[in-house]
Amino acid sequence: MFKGNYKFKNANGSSIYYAKGDIIINQGKVYECMLKTDQSPRENPSSWNITGLSEPFQGDNPPVNPIENQLWVSGNGITYIWFKDYNGFQWIQT
Repeated sequence: MFKGNYKFKNANGSSIYYAKGDIIINQGKVYECMLKTDQSPRENPSSWNITGLSEPFQGDNPPVNPIENQLWVSGNGITYIWFKDYNGFQWIQT
């Protein structure tokens, strides 16, 4: 399992490839590799499937492209959830 920022080069400069079934975690989202690739889910979304959330996103600004029920802990420690109600999606303080 790979966690954190994507690094696609080994120390010797050769590419790192992800195989079908590999799991990575990025910004609290869990992705499964569907096709062999050396690209991240952001670079090549068709090679990856988002499978769920592992941890809340932490940062001063909310995550880009949140998914339903994603948690965000703001820089001042307030927890929010990306929630859908009759008005659509919005961040709700928990």
